[in-house]
Amino acid sequence: MGDCYLAWNHCSFEHEFESLCKDKGYVVVDLSYHHNYKEEAMRELRKDFSPTSLSVRLAPDMMISKEGKTIFCELKTGRSKDIMRVEAYQLMCNIIKERFLFTPCLYIYRGGFSDNRVIACYSSDIICNELVIPDKEKNKQIEPIIKQFFNCPT
Repeated sequence: MGDCYLAWNHCSFEHEFESLCKDKGYVVVDLSYHHNYKEEAMRELRKDFSPTSLSVRLAPDMMISKEGKTIFCELKTGRSKDIMRVEAYQLMCNIIKERFLFTPCLYIYRGGFSDNRVIACYSSDIICNELVIPDKEKNKQIEPIIKQFFNCPT
């Protein structure tokens, strides 16, 4: 409940997207750690900013499957009219999975940038033009990894 209160737009979008997928005949699997893990495990993961913990915390929101084709889906919302923001480590992990493990991850966005229309593309189609590291201390383990992966100004 706490997560949905803090991220109401995202939770609302999750429910709408899940309903849309089910209406179209897709099986939907919720992969969000904050929906599936016990409170104690979530607390431990949230204290840990290692690549391992972030790989779990930043895993795609869901997986959808129909007629033998399964893909990951990462839902994004935002208020900004001129920019879309995504977590760099998460995007990097999804691009690597797509390119080398052939596991597509569809990023689905609704928010200010798209005038609240739903837009989507695969993670490997996203071009990062600026890398922002908001908290140097928390992100010290992943900073060198994402700087090496993304070829853009920091």
